[in-house]
Amino acid sequence: MKSAAPAFNKAQQRDVWLRGSIVFDNTIAPLRQTPLCLALGNRMRDRRAILRVISGALIAPWVYVVVWTLPVLEHSAFHKWVVINTFMAYFAFMVLAGMSHLVLVRLKATKIWSYCLVMFGVAVSVDLLLSLWSLSGYTSFYYAQTQVVENHEITKAGYLLQIQEALIHGAVSAVAMALFWLVAVFNPRGSAQHA
Repeated sequence: MKSAAPAFNKAQQRDVWLRGSIVFDNTIAPLRQTPLCLALGNRMRDRRAILRVISGALIAPWVYVVVWTLPVLEHSAFHKWVVINTFMAYFAFMVLAGMSHLVLVRLKATKIWSYCLVMFGVAVSVDLLLSLWSLSGYTSFYYAQTQVVENHEITKAGYLLQIQEALIHGAVSAVAMALFWLVAVFNPRGSAQHA
């Protein structure tokens, strides 16, 4: 048996519209429950919060750019490497931060340690999965003074190298997420808010 539709007077309908809710199927569904608003977070109603998140997303990937560009500091194509590393840093941060955000919203976490820990876990997992998957097609592969693949199989030293690289990438990602948290989430006048 269908329940009767809630009766709204004009003031209530205007209030629902002003709060950003949509009336459909005899119920009120808040606009903040749409996928776009869920992706942006729970408290994205004011422009200042949106600008903080955008600023954090623009600033945080520079941790990657600096770390990835340091080894090519003396390279003759240094400027080209900076451009390549910048694009890759923004791509990597957006993907990893997006995956981390889904976990953080589910956990309802707002502390800096939770942001860093989740980003570390996501970055290590993604790095390990992608690096081990990419090595599966080699018959023999040698880099970083290590025989990584031999006779179509990843060596023990290869696994240790991939784990070490994944942990380093996770630490760099956690630092980038901490910088994002300081810019986008931290609120010195009150409690932290979801970004």
